[in-house]
Parts: sequence; C-alpha cells; structure tokens
Amino acid sequence: MTASYSGDSNFNGGSATLVQKIHAQGSTTTLTSLPNPSTVGTSVSFTAAVTSGPPTPTGMVTFREGSTVLAQIPLSGGVASFSTRNLGVGNHTVTAIYQSDTVFASSSGTKTQTVAAPTPTPTPTPEPTPTPEPTPTPSPTPTPTPTPTPTPTPTPTPTPTPAQAINLSTRMLVQAGDKAGIGGFIITGSSSKHVLIRAIGPSLTQLGVPNALVDPKLELHDSGPAPIAFNNDWRDNQEAAIKATGIPPTNDSESAIDATLTPGNYTAIVTGNGSNTTGVALIEVYDLDQSAGKLANISTRAFVSTGDEIAIAGFTLGGQSGSDRVVVRGVGPSLTASGVPNPLADPTLELRESNGALLAANNDWQDDPNQAAKLTAAGLAPSNKLESGIAATLPPGRYTALLAGGNNGTGIGLVEVYDLGP
Repeated sequence: MTASYSGDSNFNGGSATLVQKIHAQGSTTTLTSLPNPSTVGTSVSFTAAVTSGPPTPTGMVTFREGSTVLAQIPLSGGVASFSTRNLGVGNHTVTAIYQSDTVFASSSGTKTQTVAAPTPTPTPTPEPTPTPEPTPTPSPTPTPTPTPTPTPTPTPTPTPTPAQAINLSTRMLVQAGDKAGIGGFIITGSSSKHVLIRAIGPSLTQLGVPNALVDPKLELHDSGPAPIAFNNDWRDNQEAAIKATGIPPTNDSESAIDATLTPGNYTAIVTGNGSNTTGVALIEVYDLDQSAGKLANISTRAFVSTGDEIAIAGFTLGGQSGSDRVVVRGVGPSLTASGVPNPLADPTLELRESNGALLAANNDWQDDPNQAAKLTAAGLAPSNKLESGIAATLPPGRYTALLAGGNNGTGIGLVEVYDLGP
C-alpha cells in the first residue's frame, strides 16, 4: 500500500509504502462416524464439520485412510459427509482434510473406526438331533479339494465318525468389502472339538479352477467382536500342529488355523491379502476327533456369480453304515432383513453325489409339497418363497451342493448345510 503527497508551493511531494500481510482465517475440522463400532457390511457415515469465525467456511474436504482417498466432498453449511460399506475387520484411521479457499486456512481431523466381524450365521440354526455314540472306523486317505462345476468333488476327509458330518467346505468367489467369504459353523454337544480350518486358493489352479485367489488370509471369530485366531500363510505360526493333522495346505500362500473349540457358534472370514483381493477360494472345516461334540452345520455367505464362480458347498458323512438326515438351503432375498446389500434375487440349488450325479434340485422351496413339508417339520423352511431348500436322507459319502442364481442372476447368497442326525 502506497500513500503519495503531490506537494505545493511550500512543500516538495513525496510518498511512503507499507506492506500489510493478511493471513487466512484459522479453521478447525472435527470428524465423527456412526455407528462406531460397526460390523462388516454395515454402512458407516463419516461427517466432517469445519468451524471458524464468520462467514461459514466453504471449500472441499478429502477423506483418506493412509494414502487411499475414500471420498472428496464439498462443504455445505460447513459440513461434508459420506458413507461406505467397504471397511474390513479391524481398526481404520480415517482423516478428513479441509482444503483452504481464499478466506480460511487448511485443517484436518482424525477418527478411528472399529469394524467387527458379523455374527456367525445370518439365519437361525435349530439344535440338531443328538447323534449316536460313534464307533471307531479306519482313517481314510484325504481326497482332493472339490473340482469345478458341473461335477465338483468335495474336499479331503480326515478321520470319520459314523452317521455325522466330518468335513464341511464351500467354494466361492471372494471379493473385497461386503463380498468377502464368510463361513459360519456350529459345534454342538457337551465337549470341545478339535478342528482344522483352511482357506485354499492358489492350489485350485491345479484342478482347473480359473481365477483362483492368489493369497488368501483367514480370521476365526467366536460370538465376540474380536478375532480369536488369524493366519495369512499357514507356515507362519502353527506349522507343526497343522502338519500333524495330515492335511496341511499344499501351497505356502494358503491359510490354516488348528484349534480346539468349545461348543458354540463360530465364523471364519476369507479375504485376499494385499492387493490380491479377488478370486475363487475354498473355505474348509475339518472334524479331527471323535469326541461327543459334533460339527453340526456350515453356513457360508459369498458373492454368487456364474459359471465357475457360483458357490459350491461340499460335505462328507463319515461311517460305514447308517444314514443322516440333511437339509441344504440356498438363501438370498431374505438377507435384506440383515442389511446385506445386493442379495441373490432367485437362488437355485442342486445336490450331487461325489461323481457328479444329480440327487435333487430345487428353485423355489414350496414347488414340491413333499419337500416343503419336510423342511417345515425340521424348522428350516426358508422365509422367502423364492429361496431354495432340499431335505434328504443320505448314506455315508461325499456330497456337493451348488448355489447359483436363476436366469444367470448374481448377488450375495447364503448356502447352508445342516446335519440333523439319523
């Protein structure tokens, strides 16, 4: 700023200059999130409030987690908000960065969002009929992991127990966020159960499965919010115990957890490690002992695509004689009640023997009155008429259940196998 004097007959003219520095007005950014804590797949809203003296701040807010930009939202009334369902299990440090305009200085605020795993099985599970006291039988040699459709082969079989499920598995397409592979299983009875849980990916390519998950990682949860076990590469921390089971994964990048679990509900979550977040994977639960406890069912939630990327549940019934009553369900539309986005609109279900022979098929569970009556009597009738269900009495052997979408539909579905006993 310059002031100039022109002078007169008595005084010479002159000028003076003054530099006045004007700073941007300070600002404060506060970040909040709701709900916090949350569960996987739940929508979380982040709100950044930028305050200062009048006038109300304007400009842009960038939401980041580390170097990843989650959203860029303009301020409206000094507030910017966005929502996401794509946060995985764990703690997420999110920062809201206010970018200055000509009036206000930049500022930022940080919030830690805690995301827990969902409850083990999204749908109710009845208490199975007690199983007869087991009779020891010879231990079979483990068989290969299931093959792709149309004739999938279930997974390896550890030491069996007569007339009960000894191995439950599901092959599915794993993606990021709410499209992770989520397998719930239940241990019933009065004693603890020794199990091996595996997440298989790279070795599926040897069986001709395309687009296998390159580097699966595995979390195990009980009914609490935090994982009780975690594994990325199976040799990392339980190598000796896993080898002792006789069925370690064949690829070092695959995951496994050896655990002895008390009766209750459990959830295994399979995701891709690092940037390798998408691909076909297999989640498996093996019963490794003949205790009074029983591996009662598996209920796996996954994104169901088409072709080789449908969901395939494999299960093995042990023993040399006797039969088990089994219910298999394909659930989709009713998942909306649990807040699951993009559910499979019209699930279809097939039950096959190990050689691929079709035993039963179902589209809508009420189509066959006889089947509908059996599902209702078992307390397992699906809540939506478009969902699928098959009730069967099966001898010892290996079986697969294939969940797909009618008319090549895709979406998040639930494939369930219930062992109801003899």
